[in-house]
Amino acid sequence: MAHSTLCYELVHQARQRVSRLQNASSRQRALNSIIDAVGCMFIGAASATKPFGLTEPSNNGIAVVIGRSTRAGPSHAALLNGYHAHFLDFDDSLYPAQSHPTAVILPALLAAVSIKEVDAGVFFDALAVGFEFQGLLGELCAQRFYDDGWWTTALLGAPAAALAVAHVLGYTAEVSAHATALAIASSFGMKGCFGSSAKALGVGLSARAGFEAALLAQSGHTGPLGILEDARGPLALRNVNVASGPDYGRDSLFLDAPGPTYKLYPVCTAAHATIDALRQIREDGVTPEEVENITVRVNKYVVSCLTFARPNNREEAQFSLPFSVASVMARGTVGLAELDGDFINSEQLRRWFSKISIVEDPSVGIGSTSEGSGQEAAVVEVYTPRGRHEKRVDHAKGQTLNPLSPQDLEEKYLSLVSAAFSSDVAKDTLTTLKCLIDSTNVEKTLGTLVV
Repeated sequence: MAHSTLCYELVHQARQRVSRLQNASSRQRALNSIIDAVGCMFIGAASATKPFGLTEPSNNGIAVVIGRSTRAGPSHAALLNGYHAHFLDFDDSLYPAQSHPTAVILPALLAAVSIKEVDAGVFFDALAVGFEFQGLLGELCAQRFYDDGWWTTALLGAPAAALAVAHVLGYTAEVSAHATALAIASSFGMKGCFGSSAKALGVGLSARAGFEAALLAQSGHTGPLGILEDARGPLALRNVNVASGPDYGRDSLFLDAPGPTYKLYPVCTAAHATIDALRQIREDGVTPEEVENITVRVNKYVVSCLTFARPNNREEAQFSLPFSVASVMARGTVGLAELDGDFINSEQLRRWFSKISIVEDPSVGIGSTSEGSGQEAAVVEVYTPRGRHEKRVDHAKGQTLNPLSPQDLEEKYLSLVSAAFSSDVAKDTLTTLKCLIDSTNVEKTLGTLVV
């Protein structure tokens, strides 16, 4: 057993750190992320109408698919729940890993608890272990990967999910390391998928890959435990220096600091500071009728994420800064209703595009990736006959330094599930989820989240 490899050390450190540092606060944060992700699964399940083209044996439906009345085989359920969780790009983020962690890890865990009964303590520890692994590896490579065009949600999500599944199923440290290495060896993800169905599908496929990697390792299949040091491995191929290694001495879990961030708007978080700034300008009394021009100043990170100048569909609109600006001017916000294809292609929206200028400005943006904000800051200037109206937002609502309140998160959940099904379903399922933290049988508790 190659105990000296970085892969094994990351697995060991993630497990040990959760055992030592997990507390009531981190469990509550984990529950917040579960509630947020389940809300996204409900609305995703109701919105994802395109057929999958994949079939499951009818006698293998043991795993819950959130928001669906029928169950599926564990692997297929992981795929579906992950796909639905990220379908509207409304789920949480972990900035040290530059990823959407819960949308990958939670679906894999939902599949795992369909084959082994566990209580909330084991389940929440497993989710925290997945977060911790992703944060530790993310500190080492995520920013470099992301800046180079790799999509870290998939690259880091699959091995994090594999480790979480191995933990919840009680596998040994050796099996857990092989599971993680197997997932790393086959993980994928490029930012070129942004603006297409491939992004949400990539989350589902990563959840499934993580779940299956754990089962394969338990069956005796081995992973390349030295893959993170190997000259042909993902770090060396992307010129990441592993000499210093992650900070194993940090005194809090990634669930606690910086913790996950949550979205108020169903578009890429790189657009959120701009949306907040423009909404503030409107609240200050500037009306759409008097606007002559709008200039948005952001740094290159934001520009690299939001690449669609003239979106033609929902997926492209979610990665279009001009769309978000035009939507706020046309309707006052960017919500689920604004992602409708008719609105995206309407004259009401598109007439604004000629008035919008996006300027890359290196002076905009503060803080660091690990703080979960700052790099997505925006300065918005609106010009009217009355003069220039300017707002700067460094930390969009929902970011680490400007967090959503527990009430905000509940309201988001209720609005998503009510839109997908009904207010009664929303209230009942939220009550169920709040009880999850004390559950003696997680699968039985979550198994009620169907319609």
